[in-house]
Amino acid sequence: MISISKKEKIKELEEKLKKYEKRLAEKKLGYGEVARTRFGDSYSDQLRDDTNALRGIIDSTKKAIESLKKR
Repeated sequence: MISISKKEKIKELEEKLKKYEKRLAEKKLGYGEVARTRFGDSYSDQLRDDTNALRGIIDSTKKAIESLKKR
């Protein structure tokens, strides 16, 4: 098993965080494709769900970074 150093892991998470924050900003502007469900959700409903999911990912990534920095 390869061990990743703490600094490398933090750097990796910060890069992912930037990527997800960029996606969230694009979704808030209404850009990008919104995956349609077969249940007929409206564009705004799906956009809201997508932005909520991205916010959750961003929050958990921030918590992981803070946790690593405290160690």
